[in-house]
Amino acid sequence: MQAELATWRPLWDFAAVLFALGIAGGLSSRDRASWWVSQGVLLLSVLIGFAAAQATHTGVDLFSLGIWVPIAWGLTVLGTLRRRVHRN
Repeated sequence: MQAELATWRPLWDFAAVLFALGIAGGLSSRDRASWWVSQGVLLLSVLIGFAAAQATHTGVDLFSLGIWVPIAWGLTVLGTLRRRVHRN
């Protein structure tokens, strides 16, 4: 089990970095293209994180972890709406 954790830990860390970059990119995007790229990065991070969690903990409940996806997308949408209000 220790070797398995050592194998998946860098992937889990990579997913956490991508998640932070996706949120930051969504909140600081200035046009639609960059917003969609940030959402793609965010989705990729969630998929990688779920894969790493499922590989290291076979009994993990991915449904309860899935609550972070709508929260992250909600934050980026609120950031986009906030910027549009301040521009007008």
